[in-house]
Amino acid sequence: MKWSKAYSIGESKLEAGETRDAIRYFKKALVIAQKNGSKQEEADTLERLGNVYRDIEHYHEAVDCFEKGLEIVKETGDKKLESEMCYRIGLACDKLGDYEKFMQYSKQGFNVALRIGDSRLTAHSYEGLGRAFCALCDYQKSITCHKKAIDVYKQLNNEEGLGVCYANMSLSYQMQGKYHDAIRLLEESLRISVNEIGRKEHQAIALLNLGTIYTKLNDIDKALEMFQKSLTISIDISNKGLQANCCVGLGNLLINYSNKYLKAIPFFQQCLDISIEIGDKQLQSVTLVNIGKCLTGLHRYEEANKHYDSSLAIAKELNDKGLEASIYYAMAENNIIRNQFQTALPLLEKCHDIASINGNTEIEGAACYGLGKIYYSLHKENQGHQACHDTDDNIAKSEQYLRKALDCFDFLFQHLHQRDLLKVSIFDKFNKAYKLLTTVLIETGRPQEALLVSDGGRARALGDRLMFKYGIIQKDMSLPKPLTYSDVEAIFFKDVFSILHYSLLSNSLAVWVLAKDSLMFRETEKEQFNSAIEILTQEKKDGDENSIKRFFTATVSRAYEMMKIQESVTCENRSLDDCVTSKDHVTTKASESLSRDDGTSEETLDKASHPLETLYNCLVGPVLSDVRHDEIVIVPDGPMYRVPFAALRDPNTGHYLSDTKRIRLAPSIAILKALNECPVDHHSQKGALIVGNPSVGEVMFRGKKRVFARLASAGTEVRVISYKLGQAALTGEQATKNAVLHKLREGSAVIHIAAHGSSDNGEIALAPNVSPERQGIPEEDDYLLTMREVQEIGIKAQLVVLSCCYSGRGEIRAEGMVGLSRAFLAAGARSVVASLWAIDDTITLCFMLKFYGYLTRGDSASVSLHKAMLDIRAEEGHRDPKYWAPFFLIGDDVTLNL
Repeated sequence: MKWSKAYSIGESKLEAGETRDAIRYFKKALVIAQKNGSKQEEADTLERLGNVYRDIEHYHEAVDCFEKGLEIVKETGDKKLESEMCYRIGLACDKLGDYEKFMQYSKQGFNVALRIGDSRLTAHSYEGLGRAFCALCDYQKSITCHKKAIDVYKQLNNEEGLGVCYANMSLSYQMQGKYHDAIRLLEESLRISVNEIGRKEHQAIALLNLGTIYTKLNDIDKALEMFQKSLTISIDISNKGLQANCCVGLGNLLINYSNKYLKAIPFFQQCLDISIEIGDKQLQSVTLVNIGKCLTGLHRYEEANKHYDSSLAIAKELNDKGLEASIYYAMAENNIIRNQFQTALPLLEKCHDIASINGNTEIEGAACYGLGKIYYSLHKENQGHQACHDTDDNIAKSEQYLRKALDCFDFLFQHLHQRDLLKVSIFDKFNKAYKLLTTVLIETGRPQEALLVSDGGRARALGDRLMFKYGIIQKDMSLPKPLTYSDVEAIFFKDVFSILHYSLLSNSLAVWVLAKDSLMFRETEKEQFNSAIEILTQEKKDGDENSIKRFFTATVSRAYEMMKIQESVTCENRSLDDCVTSKDHVTTKASESLSRDDGTSEETLDKASHPLETLYNCLVGPVLSDVRHDEIVIVPDGPMYRVPFAALRDPNTGHYLSDTKRIRLAPSIAILKALNECPVDHHSQKGALIVGNPSVGEVMFRGKKRVFARLASAGTEVRVISYKLGQAALTGEQATKNAVLHKLREGSAVIHIAAHGSSDNGEIALAPNVSPERQGIPEEDDYLLTMREVQEIGIKAQLVVLSCCYSGRGEIRAEGMVGLSRAFLAAGARSVVASLWAIDDTITLCFMLKFYGYLTRGDSASVSLHKAMLDIRAEEGHRDPKYWAPFFLIGDDVTLNL
């Protein structure tokens, strides 16, 4: 048989998917070439065999073929093939974890490509070098090489090469914590692989890497979506390595965000089996450390240590410093859980040193937080031991590392640019560092500094967005200057309100009372809550660090129950989250979430005082004598966002807080500062956009056909408000998405919306856009107004009134309450009026008429809201807080010239 025939049959078998037979014929062709003494044929065959072995993930065999072929092409003088062979050997060595050899061959191929002046091979070689530098944790050199490769690929119009480069370069940005750049590159790589090339492997890689980044950013839903899509493609193309990496990603979601360790282990075991089969040592090490994390979570600490040791041995063999740092961190966590701080310390120090050298900001920040936590724990252990001189040193070290952790987190924040939702999700991972540093500063007698740190852990994403929107920071990735106490004092230049800033710490509730030239601080220790915590949550006094938070959550839920706000409420359900088609008692998801789910019996509840009085005693009573103004601006924390502060009742007098005080909420003091510094002409001074009762009709909603009921009471409400404000309202079929967007671009001083709205993501259902090109049932893009769209346009309103069910509700995150009200603040509104629960339509209409009546007479939003509350309370049968207490004002206190 001739060489050409054997080679041709091998290609045919390969095309038919008969890989094993293809290899057999290529090997026959190799023997024939060797007998014929044809070096060129032998080199070509070895290269083809190497490529086949690489494609089926037999990397040792691939390297063997490529290296033999390289020796031959050096003899034949085929420089192009020599450079190509070096590139391919390097990539196979990468899969085997032999990074030094990867770098050696990448440099060799690069030098050959430069000498012969071949642009395509030069681009290939730059890309190979970029990968090698990334594997060796030299991320900046990796980025430089990839940028040079991209320049050449663009000159060559090589879309496939560009897609590969974008995906590879994203890894270096990802490791540096520059997630915005990493996501941007991966999305571009994905676009190319789908639209231009159609290469499924490249699609799967980009999706896998996106899933990894979204995991780091705490966006679990998005991460899951990416991993599942990548896994589907990987199975389709039979790429075991990619399948294994997807299993790692899915397993990580199970252990990091739902503590499902037993469910995660099979994912990791499957990955371990594949990694051993294909000889991917780096993947073996990653899998072993993840199995170790599962075993730690299951309290099987010694078994976990064995897996960590095995993982570490492989990482050291590969000289993979990034992986080594991650393993040290996992090993330290295994010891911290058991309070073995002295064993954990050197492990975290090693992790920190490696991460800081490599520029891995995320791991460095995590290590700094871990070290800060350990030194604080050692400080607490040593308290009371008079002979010990390390106590002050330990708490000083704790502060030092915690501040370094916050610097790392600021870096990650900065490099997310204006990706607001991702900033919200990632901040959940940072919040503990702010809380612990606040505690350290309080314990060392520095309440002013503690206040600044506590406020720095509030509404960070919202603050960054507003300061950029208002022109206070000029570039989208700039960080605002840290809040100083002088900034805080400047907020009180008019001396018309006091601030209550709350912070729920692990063992106490801290509250700062601020006014012009005045700062009072009070801390309520956990022990003072213990009896109440036991009654409401049935926890022992040694409950975990979240017991105070759960106490407030349970107390607020009980307050809602005892106000009976779900009973005899006849109102339209304006919630987008769970639509009904007729007037009825409200039974939406939002109201159902108020029901008890912690097992507390009614008998147990009866032992406690009225929850509105309990909340008064905990939050207001101890500090009210220090509040010297009629208006209180409250900066809540966690579950306090659901507290109806106006309805808190003094058990001694029976008076509500709103009897003597006007109440306004603020996400943070920094937000108040941004609102103060916003140019006067930034917001509209005239006009009103009034939207109510849109004709949504039958539409596609979350993948299903839905019919959104008309909101007759909302229509009546906006007609009356329209008459009072002298502005036409958009209702029915006129209230289309395009019409509302047009009005938003024009700008209005007031926006009033009475429509179906989502407290989860800020979406509002409007009448679908009418387009002759669009056939069939309207899709979400046709009628749903999203906050992303609103933020892109920007809102110039001074006041937004959200007359929707539960418009003041949302998900409690470290960022604060993330829902409809925050979405409008983020879009640029100066202040928002929203509701914590639903009340009767007739009362809502009455409330709004009174509110706008005072507003149009020149009263501020805060005064108007307060007076409307008092008026409703004065009416026969409406004394109960469920009728007048749901509405609140968040943001600035605006006075409008309507």
